[in-house]
Amino acid sequence: MEEEEEEYVVEKVLDRRVVKGRVEFLLKWKGFSDEDNTWEPEDNLDCPDLITEYMQKHEEEEEEEEKKEGKRKVVSEASGDSEERRSKRKKEEINKLDGLYRNLAQQKSH
Repeated sequence: MEEEEEEYVVEKVLDRRVVKGRVEFLLKWKGFSDEDNTWEPEDNLDCPDLITEYMQKHEEEEEEEEKKEGKRKVVSEASGDSEERRSKRKKEEINKLDGLYRNLAQQKSH
């Protein structure tokens, strides 16, 4: 008599992460406690419905969060600094280009 391989059934997809370019899902297994939850690569999984359900629910939660915040993106001071720095850098680049064009124009008119 052959031994039957124990079948593990995914009860729920709890989380998603990307490790070294591979998508992994944190799975809750039917008949096991939360301590037995495991991260599994997407390629190994045979529960597309549960993954779809998780992704849809996750997207809805994100949309609700945005609505609650009034679509305000809270900008921390650090990123505010880099925004300012970035725009200053852009202005400097534009000024350099303006200068080059002015020089070219003057050279052509001589």
